[in-house]
Amino acid sequence: MDVAASPSADSTCLAELQRAVQLKLGGCIWRLQQYERLLKAMVASTDLAGEPAQLQALRDALVASVHKTTLGGLVSLFTGGYLLAEEGASPTPETDDKAPGDKLWFSFQQRIAMSAERHEAITTELKELAAHRRLRHGNRYDNRHGGLLPEPQGGPNMNNSLTALAHGAHA
Repeated sequence: MDVAASPSADSTCLAELQRAVQLKLGGCIWRLQQYERLLKAMVASTDLAGEPAQLQALRDALVASVHKTTLGGLVSLFTGGYLLAEEGASPTPETDDKAPGDKLWFSFQQRIAMSAERHEAITTELKELAAHRRLRHGNRYDNRHGGLLPEPQGGPNMNNSLTALAHGAHA
């Protein structure tokens, strides 16, 4: 009798384990999408310049451009322009040749300055995040590794630098 009940119990246990894995994977993908949306919003808000009447159209074009960017591209834009290491903490004021002298002109730049060590750590963590995303959406199964690919270093338990930056926390 126990032998007959065993396959059913194993099947139920396996189904429960599969459901738990699916929930964790779904939560991981959802978190990655949140990070991607946050990066897109931050990158799209880095610079804006133009005549006041054109600002909304310029902003819409920036958002549309960033919307098409991959997570790896967003990480490069974010760490290369939005985040500044202390050595380059003062962005050089850009003089825009398009700014006419006799018309109203608006220019806005947003940056976060930090130590060079912190900048390097955040850059590394965000690159790992992009690699984690590629694993989740790309080659999720690889026979060379005997099944599921291993988590990248940092994986889902990495220090959430992006979240800390968005909330104004500095480590």
